[in-house]
Amino acid sequence: MRREKLENLVTTGMLEGKRSRGKQREKLIEGLADWLKAGKSLEAIEATKDRKKWRTMIANANFSGADLLRLDRDDLIQICGLADGIRLDNSLQARAIRPKLTIYICQEPESIYHAVYMDNLTLEEFKVKLSSLFGIHTQQIGDIYMQGPSQIHILLTDEVMQNTRDQARFVVEGMKDESGDKYRILLKSVVDH
Repeated sequence: MRREKLENLVTTGMLEGKRSRGKQREKLIEGLADWLKAGKSLEAIEATKDRKKWRTMIANANFSGADLLRLDRDDLIQICGLADGIRLDNSLQARAIRPKLTIYICQEPESIYHAVYMDNLTLEEFKVKLSSLFGIHTQQIGDIYMQGPSQIHILLTDEVMQNTRDQARFVVEGMKDESGDKYRILLKSVVDH
């Protein structure tokens, strides 16, 4: 059922907001095609090169940038024409999606660091990344602490993850808890000198 909803969203291109009673749904492709056919095709392609201009055009249209990213190459060709559609698709595909947070972790000071790329900034996501990195099950990870000012230990939560400095470096120290079946993990900050 969930998959059907996602497929429906992608195929119909439902737009945000409510439509008035009895009004037909507007499909994303049709709305975008109408918008671009109104002489804005070349303008739209040129606007992708200028961030402020592009944002203004998107804000004034009845679709979002996320809707545009959902379009595949064939849709863009259908809307913009062959050359412009391919050019726009190449521009959209060339942009790598950057993670929201990158943390560098190593087990020993002065050893090789591993990059941990975070997209959701949740404690659960971080536990999954750590378990994958160190070859243990997620259930084996108990509490995770981050070293704070004056060497205090701060319990890692979603909120702490969301406020962690990007590109931060940590040395990981793992300790078995009292029961012996879970690890308590301490992230010791590495400060540039």
